[in-house]
Amino acid sequence: MAEGVADTVLERISSARTDRSRMAGRINRFYELALPHRQLVGTKSDTPRDPGEQDDIFDSTLQDTVDDFASDMLDAFTPHYKPWVAIAPSETLGTGEQQQFKESVKRYEDVLYAEILASTFYQESQECWVELAGAAAGMLIPWTPNGRQIRPQPILMSNLLMDHGPNGELDGRWFEMKVAKCHLRTAFPMVKWDAHEAFSKKNCDDDYRAVDVIQGAYADHDGKGEAVYFCVYADGKKVHLKRLSGVGASPIVAMRWRTSPPSAWGPGPGQKGVSPGGALNELSYLVLKHLGKQADPPMLYDEDGLFNPEMGVNAGESYARRAGSKFDFLVTEQDLQTAFFEQNDLRMAVRRALYQDKPFQRADTPPTAAQWLDEKATNDKRLQLARMRIYDEWVIPVLQRFAWILQRRGVLPDVAIKGKIIGVRYVNPLSRASDMEDVTRASQFLQIVNGAFPQTAQASIDSFQTMANIKEKMGEELVVLKKPDQQAQLIQEILKGGKGNGPAAAQVGGSPPAA
Repeated sequence: MAEGVADTVLERISSARTDRSRMAGRINRFYELALPHRQLVGTKSDTPRDPGEQDDIFDSTLQDTVDDFASDMLDAFTPHYKPWVAIAPSETLGTGEQQQFKESVKRYEDVLYAEILASTFYQESQECWVELAGAAAGMLIPWTPNGRQIRPQPILMSNLLMDHGPNGELDGRWFEMKVAKCHLRTAFPMVKWDAHEAFSKKNCDDDYRAVDVIQGAYADHDGKGEAVYFCVYADGKKVHLKRLSGVGASPIVAMRWRTSPPSAWGPGPGQKGVSPGGALNELSYLVLKHLGKQADPPMLYDEDGLFNPEMGVNAGESYARRAGSKFDFLVTEQDLQTAFFEQNDLRMAVRRALYQDKPFQRADTPPTAAQWLDEKATNDKRLQLARMRIYDEWVIPVLQRFAWILQRRGVLPDVAIKGKIIGVRYVNPLSRASDMEDVTRASQFLQIVNGAFPQTAQASIDSFQTMANIKEKMGEELVVLKKPDQQAQLIQEILKGGKGNGPAAAQVGGSPPAA
């Protein structure tokens, strides 16, 4: 069975490479403007591009915006300071079991997220989000035995291959890479290298020649349960193939911003910023070129045998010229304001493409809080286009992969209730875009009623419950509200104290206790 499957792998890899080549032009153009140090798709070089490529970039708006996009996405989907998703039971629990389930899940989460934080995931995943701005990105999360740090490796678009499964889902994921021959045993300890003469120990020691390695996994659609075939090819030869079972068995995780069927690839948000980014680069070059001519303008002069400005003129010096000779500057005064205005429009187009057109003060008058909230809600709604895909292809698979490794290490606690193991599933958190719209409407309503009926509004509105509702909608967890009975108790203490002196009064804004 395994050998039969292996015979078709190279064909799938070749087909995936052809599929990527259709996007190569767009990916490479994105690389040239946003990530000029990246190796281009289709190149055979095993080294990054010359850092001097940056010298051809005269406007860094697209580069800066891609970095900001990556930072926002990293914090929005995989923050290091809180759980990424909710964990729910895979079966219905009784009312009395809910609290026990939560306590068991807390222990499970503590171990899982602590291991992710202890790994190099956060350092390496930064590059994945930058790549996603172009089209797609991947990550290799290798099996690592207990006691050793898990060291994921980002997979750039120029090294990533993907294909579709029978139902249109993302299936095969492969990582093309160069590995020094003497490092093969360390990089792939699961491979029986001595079974292959070309890669035996005697032929690999101290040999630093690069070997073309392709490793990847694809789902076993014919077997029972969740399983993948993991394969390794070295210089086109199959050196390893193994069926791995369990959710999270695939060591390679990949994500896409959008899809473009029947291709496994699709455009990233940064693709919409490539054209205005390129125009900005050209416009900035022309502006700089013109400013240089204005600062040191070229001239025409009559060659009269006396005056010769070719060697330059110095401030404060006098130069002789023949009577009647003259000189003219070639550059006329031109208004560059149009170019500067056009640059601002193009920069906004780039920022909007990558969701960085955040609320900001456009004029002298600062916007109201309602305007800020409304713009924030609108920006959040636009992110819904790819939110669910990122959770399904990236956030949850990364958690499943780390859980798979930790379970086989024997360090991930089971979620159990009274000794009974409960299956868990990761649940996408609901979007807060609609919640922010609710907060905006509530803020507008309060402004209207307080302006029209100030006294009646204060008497009619339950201020504590209103603040609690807004706090919940905004996801605020730091601010603690005092309950009405606590407020009443404080007021009673203030009244008993006469004029409001004492510790209780200080808590609600009264005078501090006398020294």
